[in-house]
Amino acid sequence: MLKVKFKDKSKKNEEVLEELFRVDFKRLIDTDYKDHEKNVELKTNKGSLKFNKMEGPFAYFTMESFSDDKKYVLVVKFEDFQKIMSDSELSTARQKAFALVKGPMSSFRVHCTCPSYRYNYQYVATGKDAAAVPQDTPADLTNPSDRGVVCKHLDVLISVLPMNAMRFVSAIKAQMG
Repeated sequence: MLKVKFKDKSKKNEEVLEELFRVDFKRLIDTDYKDHEKNVELKTNKGSLKFNKMEGPFAYFTMESFSDDKKYVLVVKFEDFQKIMSDSELSTARQKAFALVKGPMSSFRVHCTCPSYRYNYQYVATGKDAAAVPQDTPADLTNPSDRGVVCKHLDVLISVLPMNAMRFVSAIKAQMG
């Protein structure tokens, strides 16, 4: 789970958080494992990421895989969702949406339905408290040294998540009643 605390007051919150989200997750990603960076660059169509819906603290996306024409479901679980939704200082859905992805209470966990995540990274992500769906079975055959933390699909999602706050506004309005 990523917790964000502001240290540099000279930058806008959005700038600091976009840096921190990428830095924190990039720190966990082993870019040399299974040619991760190469796969992100060559085999993931970044334009294919689609926001589907939001149910409670869970935001659901789909992404088409560039390499095998399959669609995978990506999930982000916002850990402080209830706290943000009940915060009286955040009165509009827009404020709540930005707080989810860019605010000081912002923290999240992730999941992807692709085989790479399931068989290489889900167990590792669970151990690093970054998995929305925990897995207690080690990937002894596919990832015996527990390298990395997310698949290429989640890497792309994490890269653009702070810039997608507006996509959550109507979903949050519906949940606000």
